[in-house]
Amino acid sequence: MKIFLYNIYTIIKMKGDFKMGFNFTCPYCQTRTTINSDKLERSQVRYIEKKQDKMLEFSVITCPNESCERTTIFMKDYFLQFSFDRGYEKIGEAISNKRIEPEFSYIHYPDYIPEQVRQDYEEACKIVSLSPKASATLSRRCLQGMIRDFHNVKKKNLVDEINTIQNDLGTDIFNALHSLRSIGNIGAHPESDINLIVEIDEGEAQKLIKFIELLMDKWYIKREEERKMLEEINQIAIDKQNEKKGIQNEEK
Repeated sequence: MKIFLYNIYTIIKMKGDFKMGFNFTCPYCQTRTTINSDKLERSQVRYIEKKQDKMLEFSVITCPNESCERTTIFMKDYFLQFSFDRGYEKIGEAISNKRIEPEFSYIHYPDYIPEQVRQDYEEACKIVSLSPKASATLSRRCLQGMIRDFHNVKKKNLVDEINTIQNDLGTDIFNALHSLRSIGNIGAHPESDINLIVEIDEGEAQKLIKFIELLMDKWYIKREEERKMLEEINQIAIDKQNEKKGIQNEEK
């Protein structure tokens, strides 16, 4: 009976918390939107672990994009405390916060981006939870592939390749490229002292992936958008010239 009352109380409280909506990017279609209560379902399971009351909280979000409408599921774990006047309540922030469906996601980039670059990026996304260190190594490999292809630079190592394109980059981007390289080296190259272990957590590996996505957009996507825009402008000029010639011929 206590659990039943607790569930009702919590659901009512949570619905109130989400009346204003929150920002969400669908991992399937990449649609950015605001999620309101009509696209959100939540449920909780209370359990006891090592004599401590805890709660798993599941959030099921349905993408509002009509061409997608797929569901994303998050799971949070909380400590609970009980009082007779307020019932069960969460204590502090979530102990853990994981997306359990889809297990991983990535942007499906167009094929004008080299296949090897796309494969390294997708693999980095797929294993980010399983092995953040390996994911970081793949992000480093992806970066090197992008520099060699987009900037047409190939040196004996990534340090030299980044330094070669320094004049084409802003200071912040240049420094971040070296930072990604350095972090990726943790998994790519063993330390001279084998007892020295430096770990990379999932959140850190995710940030490297986000940086790779920023570079994909900044380099490849923007270049293609510019190419298409210039092509369309040139075509408009050609069409107008043909239209003008047509009018002149009619007047003759």
